[in-house]
Amino acid sequence: MFSELLFLYFFGAYLTNKVVTMGQFKTIKEQRGCLTWIMVWYLPHLTDMTNELNKSNDFFAIFDHQAGIDNFKGQKLEREKLKGVIEFKNVYFNYPTKPAIKILKNINCKINEGESVAFVGGSGSGKSTIINLLMRLYDPNPSQKGEK
Repeated sequence: MFSELLFLYFFGAYLTNKVVTMGQFKTIKEQRGCLTWIMVWYLPHLTDMTNELNKSNDFFAIFDHQAGIDNFKGQKLEREKLKGVIEFKNVYFNYPTKPAIKILKNINCKINEGESVAFVGGSGSGKSTIINLLMRLYDPNPSQKGEK
């Protein structure tokens, strides 16, 4: 309310000195009203919008991350080269965030070219972990001799 009175006072002074016409005054007043409504509606949400923009920056940073595992050592992947045998020999694995929990212990598996394989087991038995190792999302632990 105070800003409205202040606005009218100063532009009233301009009108009396014939610096601003009545039409210009009305235009300026309408534009000021529109700007006020924009601020009334959007300023309360400004912090939310900036927080969401920061989150989107974090999201896109995931795509810029370079993995520590280089499967192809800089070579271009060609579909014809994706043939052959997949074999796990004495594979041990635990997730880096939970080193005390052994997920895979001495796993041996051989999948020949053209075979279809299903990993079946209960919850927490390592099915998804084996797939993650096949996709090279993780590296297996070094072989752990003598562990039972």
